[in-house]
Amino acid sequence: MTIREINQAIEEGQSLKQIAQAYGEIATIKIRKIRAAVEKNRSFLKEIATVYRIVKQQSYVRKLAVKKSKKTVSILLTSNFRFYGNIDMEVTRFFLENTPKIQTDRIVVGKTANHFLQVMKYFNSYQLLNFKADLPTPEELSQLGQLIKEYQQVLVFYPELSTLLVQKPIVSDITQSDLLTATPTTTTTNYVIFEPELLKILEFFDNQIITLLLEQTFFESELSRTASRILSMDQAQVEAKRFIESQGQLKAHTLRVEESSHLLENLTSLIAIKKEKYN
Repeated sequence: MTIREINQAIEEGQSLKQIAQAYGEIATIKIRKIRAAVEKNRSFLKEIATVYRIVKQQSYVRKLAVKKSKKTVSILLTSNFRFYGNIDMEVTRFFLENTPKIQTDRIVVGKTANHFLQVMKYFNSYQLLNFKADLPTPEELSQLGQLIKEYQQVLVFYPELSTLLVQKPIVSDITQSDLLTATPTTTTTNYVIFEPELLKILEFFDNQIITLLLEQTFFESELSRTASRILSMDQAQVEAKRFIESQGQLKAHTLRVEESSHLLENLTSLIAIKKEKYN
């Protein structure tokens, strides 16, 4: 490589490092804003889900249910955008490993998952949804709600933040529809009193709470991806720094080679001049 080409490569490496630094700083600011709210909602909605499970238990015991025409749907949540590290690929693989074990319809959210599935030559049918941003608007969330409202069981595959350094793919049954785990283990739950009627409470959960639980999975995904972006951008800066340093070493070596070449040329010229002078 010439010195000009090396300088151009160094400039490109510095630009990539600055871009990675900017993405990382934006992700850091973003995670500070949303982490506390998401974790607070996580605790609250887990309690709501527990109540929902109790309602499901009692409806199962009393043979009451909101009639639905379809059984199970699996929803895969990924991003429309890049620079999130491997988290979207990991949750997609988790989806591919687990959905063949059950009879289920499939909904894929995000361009990233769709790209991975096409590359992997995934032949099972699925419905693709691409929202304008990773967090859906109320209208887009309502659209998804309409797609899943006739399903008895809704499984959502998404990444969840454990720590800033650890994000893991999980699956959540937001409809609390596992009848084996929903079956009461003691007789005391048979005496739970519901007001208003149990069926009306169940209808309320199906119409309102499911949407809230679904929305929370999007926030959880966004939080996890943001943490993953911080890590991936930090790694990108490290790699860019290494690249710049390696190009700097190559430049220094090339300069030494060129200087040696010029010295050799000058020495050769002097020897030739002396030969002409004494001949």
